[in-house]
Amino acid sequence: MNPFFKHSAKPLFLIFLAFPIFSNAQAKNTLTDLLRQDGKIWVVIAVISIIFAGLIYYLFKMNQRINNIMKRK
Repeated sequence: MNPFFKHSAKPLFLIFLAFPIFSNAQAKNTLTDLLRQDGKIWVVIAVISIIFAGLIYYLFKMNQRINNIMKRK
């Protein structure tokens, strides 16, 4: 198994497990209600998802580069 996924699986699982808890706590916020009424909440979720996917991709590629450097030595 890839070391990146071996060490990052548990924290990612905990983040996704805790996400509904945090989203319910923020549902009482008036700004959140306003964004939901206008339909803009989906834009916010999409942007955050794209940024998160980009970070995961960057970390995965960085892990591959580090592994290649370690194999050369």
